[in-house]
Amino acid sequence: MQLAKALVAALPFVGSVLAAPPFGVVNAVAKAGTTTNVPVVANIVNDDATCHVDSREYSSWVEDALTRWRTVFSSKGVDTASYCKYWTPDVCWYASNIQCYYERTIEGGTWVVDANFPRGPLGDQSYYDCLGTSRNSWINDYGCSTGSSSKRSLGPLAATANAADAADAVETTAIALTAPTVETTEIAETAQTCNVNSRMYTSWIENGLRRWRTVFSSSGIGPDTYCQYWPKCGFGSNFQCFFHTEVEGGTWAVDLSFPQGPAGDDSYGYCLGWTREQWAKDYKCTTG
Repeated sequence: MQLAKALVAALPFVGSVLAAPPFGVVNAVAKAGTTTNVPVVANIVNDDATCHVDSREYSSWVEDALTRWRTVFSSKGVDTASYCKYWTPDVCWYASNIQCYYERTIEGGTWVVDANFPRGPLGDQSYYDCLGTSRNSWINDYGCSTGSSSKRSLGPLAATANAADAADAVETTAIALTAPTVETTEIAETAQTCNVNSRMYTSWIENGLRRWRTVFSSSGIGPDTYCQYWPKCGFGSNFQCFFHTEVEGGTWAVDLSFPQGPAGDDSYGYCLGWTREQWAKDYKCTTG
């Protein structure tokens, strides 16, 4: 990995890659390319573990002259979102535009992390190094197992698989989909054992519109349950709801664009209040 880092560092465009974008995110509804069939991460099984975690490459595509990689991940016995903290530029060298969130449109609903890396073999290796390192850190920090067979060897983190091994790897690293804590079609009776909050974080001008960022949190229910209300508000465009690793140490956020001026600002203020009240009402939570 150190060799890969040194070689990538020599690329003339790495400086631009490392420069974070103004707000560190891209559109959550990215159009994925074809899944690549390249090295697989070996399984590590701890038969005494009370939790189980998995992550794997899902797809990649070219975006802004970089390769954008999508990783899907899941867990049992540990908070799935806890994996997000391992995907940072400090851990994943040469990664940029890192975005970690729950995506309902992939495989029936799953957690994903998207990140950009330089194009080419060295950038690809940097991605696989990050995939292995982040997964191992998740395993070690929480004492979890991964994979599905204790007969699998630890092996190299980025070992090239032959056809038979690749078929086996697909089976042993299959993601156990983690659904949202509370289904949107059947509201759980929480009897005010939950608390929800949302607030305006910042705004900026983008494509002639004012883009507003709202941060939100919850206890007792999954924070991603808030995402469903913003498209229902009836105002705004370019909706994006995701876990942002670079805001306040990691928090959920929703971005939405409104017309510039008092009318657009009022529309955002209305949606902010309405979505929070509806969230608290539907899940019978307190707020504030």
